[in-house]
Amino acid sequence: MIESSSEVFGGLVVFGSGTAARVASFAILMSAALLSIPVLSSTQVSGGSVELLIYGYVKDQAGRPIQGAQVVVASFNGSTQVAAISTTTDALGFYQVTLVNFPTVMWDVGFTIETTAVSGGVEESESVTVPADTPPMLQIDIQFPFEISQFGSVIGLLAAVAIVGVVAVVLLRWKPRLKTQ
Repeated sequence: MIESSSEVFGGLVVFGSGTAARVASFAILMSAALLSIPVLSSTQVSGGSVELLIYGYVKDQAGRPIQGAQVVVASFNGSTQVAAISTTTDALGFYQVTLVNFPTVMWDVGFTIETTAVSGGVEESESVTVPADTPPMLQIDIQFPFEISQFGSVIGLLAAVAIVGVVAVVLLRWKPRLKTQ
């Protein structure tokens, strides 16, 4: 028959004796203590979220994505700018940035998030006030009020050439009729 002794160590019943039993019990006790401490995840803090993902799409008037647009997401507390992060849109016109609140407060409820996109020297902005029930993500899409396409200048040139061609053909056909009258 194996005999065992027990003692109470830090509120934990320790089976066995000696230093090894006490060290093991201490490790168990510390693990339990650490597990009972509320641990904040990377996106949560008491009262709200630490990270706010701002994402969206930049498109032209026709709804086509604008690739390579420079996007700046700025956060304002009243009229004071507290943060600005820039990125570039991908082939789908998609962008995303993350505003954090640690160690510096970059956003909070009531702050204004202004997203500005620049493409081909043209700038367009959208502003949103962060609502109280904001999830850890906020979508802000930007649509330019006119077409900004990689082919816009080519299409415009072709349309102008076509119009000039039609006018030239009409004038050439009507010119002989005008002389005979």
